[in-house]
Amino acid sequence: MLGLLLSLLANTNVMAAISVGTFLLFWLLDLLEETALRWTPQLTNFALNALIATIGVVVCGLTMLPTYNDAAVLDWSASSPIMPAAKAIFNPGGHLPLFPAFMSPLGSVLLFGSTLGLLTRRPAFVAAFAGLLLSALFMAVAATGGYRHAAVWLSFLIALYWICWNDIVKNVSGASKTWVRSISCGGAAAFLLLMGVQSALGLRTISAQLRGRNTIASRSADLGRLISSRSDLSNAVIVGEPEYLVEPLAYYIPNRTYLIREHRFGNVVKFSKSGQIATDLGETLRVSRELQRVTDSPVIILMFHRLDQITSNQLYNEGYNWTFRASTEQIREFLDQTTMIRRFEPAATDESFDVYLLK
Repeated sequence: MLGLLLSLLANTNVMAAISVGTFLLFWLLDLLEETALRWTPQLTNFALNALIATIGVVVCGLTMLPTYNDAAVLDWSASSPIMPAAKAIFNPGGHLPLFPAFMSPLGSVLLFGSTLGLLTRRPAFVAAFAGLLLSALFMAVAATGGYRHAAVWLSFLIALYWICWNDIVKNVSGASKTWVRSISCGGAAAFLLLMGVQSALGLRTISAQLRGRNTIASRSADLGRLISSRSDLSNAVIVGEPEYLVEPLAYYIPNRTYLIREHRFGNVVKFSKSGQIATDLGETLRVSRELQRVTDSPVIILMFHRLDQITSNQLYNEGYNWTFRASTEQIREFLDQTTMIRRFEPAATDESFDVYLLK
């Protein structure tokens, strides 16, 4: 059962696959402390579950490699990853965005310190420490990530504290004054501080919501309600600029979505270096016209850029390596051939847009 669960975990994302390895490391070292190097039924059970989990990791690799999202992978063709890797090892807080940027050195102290709280159960300490370094290295040399990626390791750390909690409490309340006890007590305090920082960041978000600031993370659900309320849009085809605006819509409405850069229907965007990188408002309008002709359906265009606020012919960066521009003539022609049916207020993420209906 544990092997199956870890196999499934490995197929959620790469950071989780790293956690699978560190979970297995913890389990193995824990068993070896009990049985030494003798082969026992417990080790047989571990080997079977580890095999199942490893199959999950292999499936993860076969699924994602070679990745079609190669634009999201860091490019080291013109430089060396050695220095970033070294910085990640000594300053993981700079690559695991669990803190505001100015706190990264202090954050690294808390991250390293939090692993020391598990010293009373050495296999857990080794697994937590290895997971911290591997996660930071991955985000430094392979692909950058956000809080949700770093929080995978944080969740692993919390799980280890939960598993080892009785040992930690026994150590903290013990009468012996050993160096392991002193260091692990300091590590447990660092873990509590780490949790305190995360709680403070969460409370800041809640406070902003209570004050009415950035209360909506995404306008996708609002768009779903808008389209569902209008029978004339029930079979509309939706395009987005940039395309990734249409990715969440399948959760709210059944309308087809079209990806302009990839020239296909779909709602999973590929960030490829070999794909179409540059586009402009003229192409958005031309493709929308062709969709209207071929499908004989209304066409809705989602525009992240506010056309009355952007600078003519300025190159705007989108996603990882995409660019977009709009000339004065293209803006005039676009506005002449479309009707804006809703301008949504800004959101806490980039999922807000103006909604146009092609005439």
